[in-house]
Amino acid sequence: MIIRSFNDKLSQFICKHNYKEVVLIGSSKGGVGSTLYGLINPYVTKVFGMVPDLRISTAPYGESGRKLFFNNDANFEKKVKDFQGLLSSYPVTVENKKFYFYTGMRDYGFQQLVELNKYLYRKYGYDSHLIIMPTPDSHGPLIKEHANLINHIIHDVINDIPLENELFLELGGNIYLSTYPAIGKK
Repeated sequence: MIIRSFNDKLSQFICKHNYKEVVLIGSSKGGVGSTLYGLINPYVTKVFGMVPDLRISTAPYGESGRKLFFNNDANFEKKVKDFQGLLSSYPVTVENKKFYFYTGMRDYGFQQLVELNKYLYRKYGYDSHLIIMPTPDSHGPLIKEHANLINHIIHDVINDIPLENELFLELGGNIYLSTYPAIGKK
């Protein structure tokens, strides 16, 4: 696990360049990484996680892919796949953070992401937003088939533009449902 050493290097880089705002963006396993470092790095101000794979799924790669990804180490695999447990090993910073998550109802990580969004709000009081795409798209197509919408969301996140417009219907508690205009923004 290189989480702590990478986080230290990330902090050094941010401080060396005197960045005032740091936005981490990632999808799938990169969405998990951006979320994790967003939570533990005191200099990160915003995170945009697209269909973060909180279960660190290796099913698409078969048994050989799973063995390669986890290096045949069952303890390592168990530790990596337990995001809440992994998070508990590091100090979480709570000041001045905003989280944005994008997922779809058919994404295999949908339920875990809904739970994480609730957890971040309840435990830490984070400004956490969950955007849900109500289409039949699964994990990969949620990104590939909606690139213009993703770019629009990234622009809004970076520029602090509220998600309350014709593309999103707020359901309450910073949970948004993408509307037909958003779905059509391919």
